[in-house]
This record gives sequence, C-alpha cells and structure tokens, in this order.
Amino acid sequence: SDAEGFLYGANVNDTNFLGTGKTASIRFDNSRATQVYSLGYYDPYFTNNHIGFSVNGYLNKTNTGKLQGRSSYSTDIYGALASFVIPLSDRDNVTLGAGIEHIKLKENSGTPQYIWDFIQKYGYIYDEIKLVANWQHSSMNRAIFPTKGFAQSLSLAGYAPINKRSLEFYTIEHTTSWFQPLFSDFIFHTRTDLGYGNGLGKTGELPFFKHFFAGGIGSVRGFEDGDLGIGDTDAQDDNHRAIGGNIMTVGSASIIIPSPVMKDTIRPSIFVDVGNVYNNKFRAHDLRGSCGVQIEWRSPLMPLVFSLAKAVRKKDGDRLSVFQFSLSTSI
Repeated sequence: SDAEGFLYGANVNDTNFLGTGKTASIRFDNSRATQVYSLGYYDPYFTNNHIGFSVNGYLNKTNTGKLQGRSSYSTDIYGALASFVIPLSDRDNVTLGAGIEHIKLKENSGTPQYIWDFIQKYGYIYDEIKLVANWQHSSMNRAIFPTKGFAQSLSLAGYAPINKRSLEFYTIEHTTSWFQPLFSDFIFHTRTDLGYGNGLGKTGELPFFKHFFAGGIGSVRGFEDGDLGIGDTDAQDDNHRAIGGNIMTVGSASIIIPSPVMKDTIRPSIFVDVGNVYNNKFRAHDLRGSCGVQIEWRSPLMPLVFSLAKAVRKKDGDRLSVFQFSLSTSI
C-alpha cells in the first residue's frame, strides 16, 4: 500500500480440522511497521443450540517510527482471547469474550515528550484483563461487491487490572455500510465509522497506543493514511506528527457506476468523504472533507483499490495525498 509499502503474509484455515467439523487457523502478516502472528480454534456448535466457541492467541508488534507522519514508538502485545459466538438470527450474532494481554511499550529515536510523560506516570509494561462484546448485523445480498443491503457492528472493549502495573480503559466503535440500487445498475453507498475511548479508575485517559486514527483509503481519502487531525494542535506532537485521538468520526457517500467491462470484477465510483479525530471534544468546524473517484478491481491475483481524491475541506499543516492505493485489502 502507499502507506505501509510492501506487505506480505499467509493464512492457513482448515474448516474441518482432523474431520471434527471445527476450524483451526494460523496466520501472519508483515509490513515495514507491523507484524501480526496468530493461532485460532473455533467450534461452531459448541452447544446444542449452536453457540460457537473460539480461542485465539496472538502477537502484535508495531513500530510507528516507520510510518511517515506518526509519533514514534514501538509496542509488543501478547494476548489470548476466548469467546462465545451467539447467533440471534440469520442476520445477527453477538460475540462475548475474555482474555489477557501483556503490553510492552518501547521508545524509539525521536519519541515525543507526551509519550515520555505517559511512561513516567504509568510505566512501560502493562498486564491486562481484556473483555470484549460485539454485535453484528448484516442483510447484504452477497459478501463480495454487494448491490443491496445494510450492515452494522457495535464493538466494546474494556481493559481491567490484574496487578499494580495494569491500565484501566475502554473503547467503543460503531460502523455501518448501506447499499441501495438506484437505476441502470447505479448503486448508492454510504458508510460510517464512529469511535470513542477513555480511561477508567486510576487511568485518566485513553492510552495513546489505543488511539483512533483516520485518513487514507477506507477512511477519508485525499489525506495521508492516519494523518487526520494533524492540523489541530491537540492531535499532533511537538514535531507536527499525528497522535490520533480518543474520538473518531468518519462518513462517506458514493455512487457506484456500472463498469462497461468485467462488471462483476471491476467497480468504479465517485465519492465524498468527511471526518476527523479529536482528543476529548468533538468540533464540527474541524471536520475535513474530500471528493474523488475510486476503482476497486477483484483481479485474479488479489483485490486492488485505487483512488484519486481532492481535499475540499482542509487546514494548514494537513498532509494530502491525491493518489492512493491498496493491494490485498478487503472489498
């Protein structure tokens, strides 16, 4: 992608592991800034009433110093999560889970002062109990290139203390996606992504390494990936690099145009995006906006997305990117 350079990874998924009807998976993804390794096990019929049960172990390593425009630090996160997947209907399910996480924070060359202040106050190693709840609804007519339907998800994650070096905080995120046919194979599409997080108990803020970021493909196109808010003093560090925020508001509306060739594999569209990230207070007058065109191509090798966008609502200091692309992204 234009944001993270060359990405590579692999995922092996066996949906009938050893003939049991259960799923086992192993996965890794690597880029210049992130490495993700995970093992998973899922029993879709853990109980007689079709409640599923999953167990996942994971290691996430991040070095934001290798991302242009981001505050520089590194994290190593080791974790395990056990979850129940509860079907409510053919279109709705709820996931409830609990697990543990070990988070190690490391400074890099050029780590800004606000991160040093956080380390001085809370330390650099954290042991957490992680609690998650997620509700998903979908009435999409198909999984790839849907033409009609509505989907939404509501996710809540809470972090509770294990020992004296634990942090206490939570995040909540709500996403929607709606497709509505118009005429002559034209389709109206909207999406939203709203997020909020804060500290609990002795932790007076959402930890900076759990901040929301916005900008780029899948967010507000025309702005550098993850750089929204950089023109606002509370969303940048002393070196004018993005630090994200504990509030995120992103929305988009587009018209999907029927492709004259390969209509089942190529999807062009024109769009308008709006959004931003904030720290502690939403301000409508700070919203950024862009418009442009995008092409999604489900090629024989991998899914490809290309966009050309112009920022129409911006501030001095915003980092803009007219052309953006992503390979092997979910479309």
